[in-house]
Amino acid sequence: MIPVIALMIAIYGTGRLLNDGFKRHPQSAGATILTWTVSALAIVALWFLAIAINSQGSSPPAGY
Repeated sequence: MIPVIALMIAIYGTGRLLNDGFKRHPQSAGATILTWTVSALAIVALWFLAIAINSQGSSPPAGY
């Protein structure tokens, strides 16, 4: 159950970050580059954590 929730959070978070990045905001080009950089790093971190949790969830418990 936990790996599925981690994947749902990664998918939802990626969608939210991309959606917010594509919105038009009255800002400078430097702020847009900063927004996309932070969004890309956050997406990579979300997927890294989701994959790490998913791989831990598929391994047997330590007592076996």
